[in-house]
Amino acid sequence: MAAEAASADFGRARVRVTRERSALAWAETVTRVADTAVPDADFQAASAVFSEKELADLTIAIGLMNAFNRLAIGFRVPPKAALSKQQD
Repeated sequence: MAAEAASADFGRARVRVTRERSALAWAETVTRVADTAVPDADFQAASAVFSEKELADLTIAIGLMNAFNRLAIGFRVPPKAALSKQQD
């Protein structure tokens, strides 16, 4: 029984890792759109792991984070972690 539970947990972990890696790869190619032009192969790879809605939600989240980063960089807003280090 314990071995079956461990095996099931490992299977879920493997799926989770695959989805995380796919999400990171998709984020990289979408973020670097000027360099990558988001190749069809990258889209197909992400589509194989995520549903249409999940991929749309993920792409919106990536775009939003990229927008936040560009605004912070443009307005010279340092990360809070950097500010706390300066105060120490």
